[in-house]
Amino acid sequence: MALAALASTSLRLASVLEPRGLERAVAAAPIGAALAVIWALLLGLAELGTNWPALALSTLATWLGVRAFVPAPETPVGAELREWWGSLPGGARAAVGAVVAVGVAYAGFALRHPQLGVDAILYHLSDVVAWIENGRPGSTVDFVYGRPLGNLPQANETLHAWGTGLSRSFVFATVWSVAAMGLLIAAGWLGLRTLGVGRRLAALGVAAVCTAPVIVQELRTPGTDLPALAWLVTAAALVAASARRPALLAPALLAAALGIGTKPTVAPLTVAVVVIGFAVHRRRLGDHRRPLVLAALGASVVGGVWYVRNMIGHGAPLWPMAEFPGSDPRPPLFEAQAHSLLSRPDESLSGHLGEYEQLLAGYLVLIAAAIVAPFLARRREVTFAGIAAALSVGIYVNAPYTGAGDLESLARPFLTALRYLLPAAAAAGFCVVLAAARGKQPGRSFAVAALVLAVAWNLWRAADLDYPLTPSVLTLVLAAALGAFAASLAPARLLPWVPVAGLSAFVVAGAVATDGYTLRHARAGTPRVPFSPVVGLLAERSDFEDGSERVSMAPGVSAMLAGDTLEHEVVLIPIDEPCSKVEARARDGWVVIADIVADSVPAYTARECFPGRAPLIETGGYRVYHD
Repeated sequence: MALAALASTSLRLASVLEPRGLERAVAAAPIGAALAVIWALLLGLAELGTNWPALALSTLATWLGVRAFVPAPETPVGAELREWWGSLPGGARAAVGAVVAVGVAYAGFALRHPQLGVDAILYHLSDVVAWIENGRPGSTVDFVYGRPLGNLPQANETLHAWGTGLSRSFVFATVWSVAAMGLLIAAGWLGLRTLGVGRRLAALGVAAVCTAPVIVQELRTPGTDLPALAWLVTAAALVAASARRPALLAPALLAAALGIGTKPTVAPLTVAVVVIGFAVHRRRLGDHRRPLVLAALGASVVGGVWYVRNMIGHGAPLWPMAEFPGSDPRPPLFEAQAHSLLSRPDESLSGHLGEYEQLLAGYLVLIAAAIVAPFLARRREVTFAGIAAALSVGIYVNAPYTGAGDLESLARPFLTALRYLLPAAAAAGFCVVLAAARGKQPGRSFAVAALVLAVAWNLWRAADLDYPLTPSVLTLVLAAALGAFAASLAPARLLPWVPVAGLSAFVVAGAVATDGYTLRHARAGTPRVPFSPVVGLLAERSDFEDGSERVSMAPGVSAMLAGDTLEHEVVLIPIDEPCSKVEARARDGWVVIADIVADSVPAYTARECFPGRAPLIETGGYRVYHD
């Protein structure tokens, strides 16, 4: 009911700004997400930010208020869907069905085989688990010694908290990345078509950005890079569409704030996009004062509160990733890794070129083509897009954590930082598509060839991921074929019921997927994920599965030990807590200790506790105690 109410509310509000079209649907996405984040934060002031009755009632009250005071859309969504589907040729219907079916297959795979990444386990989902207990989304919590990860921007985690608070499971957070990819595809298509790019080139451009292995592997985990890129592209698409409807600057501002509040890597391009939009419409802003003021207030919450919090608490908005003059210094573990690719090219590239190629694949073509295209296409817009792409790449190679660090036990995290290149790749793809659509020869032929090569290279390398990182190629091909076949036969009169059926299927699938989620995660081929062996052994025990005792951990936490329905509180044992208190925790609940000795982990007292006492469970350097 809450999901349906949120969708209905956001669509009605978006209809005031744009009464029909894909613009309305794309504009509704940031409106709905911003409402969810704002409600979770506001209710969190009363420690009710993850309380399901409070979240449901607030969402339903918003829906009733909007229905009472905002007029119904001139064109109902159902009628527009019937009209749109009836106007599509058979090939386009099949393509839409194939894309939707592949997305459903990915979501089902993520729920069946939840191979979550390290970042999701250590802090993205651990944020949510902590907030389920304290009821205060946005509050800072420690998850691992020496790394104050709770100070990173948390708009995406707060959105997860809204859905998780309602469902009391990890299902919402698991499928959100797939939904974000859907938004990225829709917004990318909208933006390119609005700028006059042909259908085939638009599809080729979107595919070139969305099929690289570095972004495909983000579909399986509740990360932040893919959602941040989706919000950036959404903001850009709405700014493009505002040429006809200046009021669309309001949801564009919300999308920009959600992107910046999710990941600061998208901030440079996002700010540029918003500035361009407001500069173009500077003489007409007064005509849309009300939606813009409301959007600015919402944007300051979903996008700005995280940076203000860090500025007040630590003197630097990007702390702990960066420090300012007079601010708190970066923690030692962050300082040791804060090297850029440009400052350490030999250490970062030598022996790793194959891994760069496997992850980036076609992105290498897009970036190279974006540098060359302005000289061949000879159009001003292509030149500006190429400059934006080049500057984005320059920001990446100069950014901290993109180069090899000082700690031997963390020798390769700069390879995972390739995710930070997603905004630059999107800008490069945009430049190449513009060159193909508007450039002069030989630039147009060069750009088309670059796009085709990028997609082919992406698909080749993405197929290498395969199970357990992604569904098998055969699974995806069968899903696409079935989706295309079903869509080609679907009559227009049934289309308005598809969202209802989809929401119902998601609720049913979510209820089924909740049972055994943590055990499936432990068995999903995740040996490198911290505490994964312990998760599997505990999830098989009835005294853990049926109980709700607190889980105390060191030197980091695993969100998965909250259990399928988040019945367990999961906390980090203070780094210097006396053994008497650590042992007392075992009498009141579960104590899980990892015997990790590495230069990336500070010394902690819990490792020395329980001398001579046999643990209840011992596996792979992990010990579990429980009285």
